[in-house]
Amino acid sequence: MIRGARSLWGMAAAAVVLLILTAVLAMAAPADEKTAPARENVYVAEIPMQELYGMALKNGNGSMGIALENGVPALLDAPDKDFSAQKLMRFLRDFSSLPARRVTQPLGPEEYGLDTPSATLSVLLRDGTTLRFLLGDRCPMGGGSYLMQEGQDGIYLIDEKLADRLCASMDDFRDFTLFPGLDRDTLANLETIAVERADSTYLLDRLPDAQVPLFMLRDPFEATLEWSAVDEKILAPLQTLEADGFVSQDIPLEAYGLDRPELALHLIYDGKVVSVGFAKAGDGRYYCADLSGTRVLSCGAQSVQFLETGYTELFAASAYHASAAETQNITVTASGLRLSIDLNGEGEGLRGQCGEKTFSQMEMTKLFSRLTAYPILRELPADTNLPAEGGISVSVTGRDGHSDLIRLLALGQEVAVVINGQANFSTYPLVLEEIESALRHALQ
Repeated sequence: MIRGARSLWGMAAAAVVLLILTAVLAMAAPADEKTAPARENVYVAEIPMQELYGMALKNGNGSMGIALENGVPALLDAPDKDFSAQKLMRFLRDFSSLPARRVTQPLGPEEYGLDTPSATLSVLLRDGTTLRFLLGDRCPMGGGSYLMQEGQDGIYLIDEKLADRLCASMDDFRDFTLFPGLDRDTLANLETIAVERADSTYLLDRLPDAQVPLFMLRDPFEATLEWSAVDEKILAPLQTLEADGFVSQDIPLEAYGLDRPELALHLIYDGKVVSVGFAKAGDGRYYCADLSGTRVLSCGAQSVQFLETGYTELFAASAYHASAAETQNITVTASGLRLSIDLNGEGEGLRGQCGEKTFSQMEMTKLFSRLTAYPILRELPADTNLPAEGGISVSVTGRDGHSDLIRLLALGQEVAVVINGQANFSTYPLVLEEIESALRHALQ
């Protein structure tokens, strides 16, 4: 009985301590952290576009003005015409109807950094009214940034992405399109695709009578391609290819290595030829530019990864199939050169090791494909006479211990693909050049 009373007394004391701690924390917390903002969205601004004359933005990156006349936005005092009307209009639309969460029981503006705003947005209406919005600190709890309308009592939280756009510079409104007029809707106008790399070049031509974009290999030789491979590995990433940063406008291309780019993409569409070059900029970035001009932009390496695709990957079938993810070692011997790579890791952690040189997952996957893709030219007769020596040898050892030895032997206008002593198919002669080119590039 006494033990039970002591237990009840202990529970009561713990509850009192918990209540005291809760009260202390509540007294120390800012008002907006004590009471959660209303769940329903409110709008700091709801301005019909027909009443909007323009906006002026001032932040740490400078100041800029956007005027709206007859439904067309214009950037005032722009240094050149290289700006995106679509980006300007999106900005006007998003900040004329601005969703937010109201801060309940707010403290003074200075508690939220609103006395020294990081950005000021002035909204000019056609009746002469000006609404001014101030951007304050980031909210330490729950994300978002504080915002208030000058002359009003309310304090709000806006989404962090919107807050970042209020800190934009004029350059963020530039047009980053690399191939003007070419998008998902106009892809049907694409006639020719030429991919140029430091070690090889190939050209794809659209079939003239095709109702959908179907391409064939035109150079270095003519051949039919697998349409789904072209769509997946070339056309799909091409549709999303766009720069995401501005670098310079009038500095010569050679300052960025774009006079001799590592990668180049040449497209013919709507009767015009557009050539864009790409050169490594470091930190997983590439410089890119229309090679006929001087404007230099930048993009992520992932955006141009598809340009590393070799034409041998676009055929319907290969005489040999293997996966880099399931391979332990690949060794290639050709023209007195030897390359041996040990593979380890999984997924994005896949790595290839050749001496002191390490290949990333993206590099290793592309290199492996170039070394093991042998598009089928035809089936070889059983009595085909094969050379006893020469050619290229490729040894692939799987993580399960199984090994394959592939020999590629020249037979006039074709190349025999001999897998573990069996020659069932031939491939194209330029496959030998592709492998030797990949081999030399990997050994650099």
